[in-house]
Amino acid sequence: MFWINRPYRHAQANPGRLALGGIIERPNFGLSFDDLAVLEERYQVKNVGAYAACARTAAGGAIRGVRIKALMELVGMHEEAAFLNIQNHEGFAASVWRREAEALAIVCYARGDEPLSAADGGPFRLVVPGLSAAARDVWNLSTIEFSANALADTKGFLSPAKPREPGEVTGVGAGVVANSDPRTLVVPPPVSR
Repeated sequence: MFWINRPYRHAQANPGRLALGGIIERPNFGLSFDDLAVLEERYQVKNVGAYAACARTAAGGAIRGVRIKALMELVGMHEEAAFLNIQNHEGFAASVWRREAEALAIVCYARGDEPLSAADGGPFRLVVPGLSAAARDVWNLSTIEFSANALADTKGFLSPAKPREPGEVTGVGAGVVANSDPRTLVVPPPVSR
């Protein structure tokens, strides 16, 4: 057992806002479309569909988002936080490993220049490209808590991949690959400088 000497700030869900809490310096209980739109350009993702098939659209403009790393910096997340505990307004809750999420996760907030509609999963939507759990695409996102512990009962928790033995064959069907991991190989969005 170990002691975390940082205060834990619980996030309170507010309609139409994104609340951030947990082991952080600066809690934020009401991020809006405008708040996310003015975050640094290097964190903005102009077309989330380029990284996640679930966010591809046929019409109406590309879905825009911001990398989760920007929100981690905004609230001053502490290194003790090993998980992102997320919840939507309908009650779905899941935990995602922070190390996995910080490289890939995107909070979607707009289609073109307009706030993300409910039909597109808005006002906020969490997309984690390559994650093979229910938390890979969370619509109507309400809270993100940066925590040292995963949620007790979660539908979306993904444990780290089990190491494979040398020569062990995994996979299903034709084209079985040795020493493969069932998750999709993805490349994080490029950081513009």
